[in-house]
Amino acid sequence: MNDVKGKPGPSYSSIKEDLAMLSKRLLPPPANSTEYVAKIKQLREVFPREQKTIITLLAFSGRYPDLMRDIQQDIASHYEEGRHLSARGSSPQTLGKVFGNYFSKCKQDGRYRETYLAEELAMLEHDAQRLITTHIELSDIRPLFDFVRTFSFVGDIGQDADH
Repeated sequence: MNDVKGKPGPSYSSIKEDLAMLSKRLLPPPANSTEYVAKIKQLREVFPREQKTIITLLAFSGRYPDLMRDIQQDIASHYEEGRHLSARGSSPQTLGKVFGNYFSKCKQDGRYRETYLAEELAMLEHDAQRLITTHIELSDIRPLFDFVRTFSFVGDIGQDADH
């Protein structure tokens, strides 16, 4: 096979091999293959639940700042008062419980009834049910929480920088 200038071009078999190699690199492996299982395992190691928690809390802080201020304050008070440490025989305080308690409290006291925050609360609850790792304990994420809180609400107008 010759190219436009009359020089020999790539053969059909070399093109076919190149396309096969390219598709192998670009397309995901079949779901039942050992290569697929290995890639999923690798992704789980690279993106553990703690990293997912950081990203989720930061995303929620950006999307629902008014609501997340209250939730972050509640988590901070758990740490300040030592409530994140579980007593013998009691179940540990988890991130899922903090969010669940906040949603229950808001519904009971009607805090956001008749405001745009009622809709925001419903959307945050939906997102939290899908994205929050419910069994992650507050005692496991203390350093992560401090990190997230540092980067949340940067540049809030009217907030004391020393507070």
